[in-house]
Amino acid sequence: MRRLLVLASLAALAVLLAAVPAQARMRPQVGCAPTGCWPVYSYGDQDTDVYAIQYFLRDRGFASFTPTGYYGALTTQAVERFQKAGSIPVSGVVGAKTWPELVVPVRYGQTNDAVRALQTELQQQYGYNIPVTGYYGNITRSDVMNFQKTHGLRVTGSANRATWHVLISAR
Repeated sequence: MRRLLVLASLAALAVLLAAVPAQARMRPQVGCAPTGCWPVYSYGDQDTDVYAIQYFLRDRGFASFTPTGYYGALTTQAVERFQKAGSIPVSGVVGAKTWPELVVPVRYGQTNDAVRALQTELQQQYGYNIPVTGYYGNITRSDVMNFQKTHGLRVTGSANRATWHVLISAR
């Protein structure tokens, strides 16, 4: 009877863990800045930030696949190529050493995959009514300015490294 109770408890725990979104299971960094930590993503994770990782890898020429938000083998291999090219310890994991090198500052008038990463973050993580077009136009600039103001950042209308850090880590 006791063994059955233990097995039932373990099964219930497994069901609960499976129901928790990947975002909630992220492994945070230690020794973080007051503005937050860069989250850690690796094989098997699924999240809006994984879309951003995939878009950044495409923008930088390390991936050609369509972003899915799932961190699978293709994403791991692309991250490893990026890390190797950037003299970052090759792990296939995106964390505190990879994020700052991976994010790309974007500004008004640009059209690229880094802009798609920005629009995806604003739309899916922060609820902005912004289409994911890859074009940094008036809507994107206005939403970035609003985001910067709301989060105590210098309001520039451009997504610089500080803006990216808060977008990715402030949840």
